[in-house]
Amino acid sequence: MAVAVSAVVLTLAALAVIPGALDSEPDVPPDELRIATGSPNGVYYRYGEGIRDVLAQRLPQLRARVVETPGAGSNLEMVDATTAELGFVQADIAADFRARDVRVVALARLYDDYLHVVVRADSQVETVAGLRGMRVSLGAVGSGTAVTAKRLLLAAGVDAEKPGELNISPLGLAESAEAMENGRIDAFFFSGGLPVERILTLKGRVPIRLLDTGELVPKLRGGRPYYSAHVIPPSAYGLGEPVSTLAVPNYLMVREDMPADTAYAIIRAIFEGRETLAAKHVAAERLNVRAAINTDPVPLHPGAVRYYREIKP
Repeated sequence: MAVAVSAVVLTLAALAVIPGALDSEPDVPPDELRIATGSPNGVYYRYGEGIRDVLAQRLPQLRARVVETPGAGSNLEMVDATTAELGFVQADIAADFRARDVRVVALARLYDDYLHVVVRADSQVETVAGLRGMRVSLGAVGSGTAVTAKRLLLAAGVDAEKPGELNISPLGLAESAEAMENGRIDAFFFSGGLPVERILTLKGRVPIRLLDTGELVPKLRGGRPYYSAHVIPPSAYGLGEPVSTLAVPNYLMVREDMPADTAYAIIRAIFEGRETLAAKHVAAERLNVRAAINTDPVPLHPGAVRYYREIKP
């Protein structure tokens, strides 16, 4: 904890010496602003709706709208290709893209995703390794869930790329929940903020459990410091027992060539509209400046740096 706090203090100190903070309202020209999110049943989509509503109130000239996507990987591709202006992206996906020639940077760290590995309550499977040979949904193609799920499985000794290891279905959240309800799959992965509404809905229809994956996290952290072990509390889904699992931060990403005034205005509107965001999903209640500036290994947009310098604690 001391290391994390020290890192935040150092980052804030660095921000304090960056010149050019805006003291007045920025000049943001009219434009369309597409927000790449995820499935309508997931946190990205609901959070994106909140950002859309905040911008409609505070920056109506941007004409913000939410775009449904498969998830984090697609979102980053869209922002880089200028088919979206904002995108929700997991830190592990963003780190992978940093090795490529992409022009994307961060406005903020928003909240952490928790990897859910869902099975029926009467399933004989107790561990991730026990999924070998089972019918499993790893998430939609292009989603962050699919990437993280494969890494977790490999840490458990299950190679999802090896023929015969798993009977894989590349389903999104809604399709995964429906398939489990109808008995077509034995397990599914989903990475999302707490609580995931579609998983809550599924629990109301069929008894389910979450597999504990915390013991696998140390195997994943080598070279990936953004991964951590967190606990899904019993209150999240009313399942009775806490579940240790893998957590990964989510960043709000933009292209590096977004005008500084626009980036500044967007992140300021988001922070000033936190109540509106939280009304869409409780994950937005976790938005705070000390966490928002920690987007390693992705740099912050200069416009975001201006804002954080302006309001630094």
